[in-house]
Amino acid sequence: LLNSFANKLFAPGRITPKVVLDHTLKPGNFAELVTTFVEAFRGAKLEAVNIRTAFVSVEIIKVEESVEKSAKQILEDTIKRKKVLSPAEWEKLQEKIRAQSMKDFEGGVATLNPDDMGKIRGKMESSISQLLRTYDARIRNAQGNAKMKA
Repeated sequence: LLNSFANKLFAPGRITPKVVLDHTLKPGNFAELVTTFVEAFRGAKLEAVNIRTAFVSVEIIKVEESVEKSAKQILEDTIKRKKVLSPAEWEKLQEKIRAQSMKDFEGGVATLNPDDMGKIRGKMESSISQLLRTYDARIRNAQGNAKMKA
């Protein structure tokens, strides 16, 4: 995970390598340099955040935000295209969004170890369920309005 982060960080056009304590910062020595700093400052503060946990948390948040944004976009596009969904269409759309969201999420966090993935999978499923509940009220309201007009 740290090597992957370093390669992304030092991709062409992102940042220019710097010299830190007489060591040029580059993908090849990034993990070693960070590890050295972590070891050097390990006892500096009791509440210090484990650097690996920090990197994992940042990656998870980015993936969660991306997945939720994609799910919202699918919902908004569907509502714009088709003002009223039948209950069967709504159920099918929810299944599609759940499946696609979890596929995207698992792909986005594939570099994590299985223990980390197990801890966060349920949280992502809960977030998607909450998003769908929010849209459920809009969908049901549109269905009710359509029935009243008919």
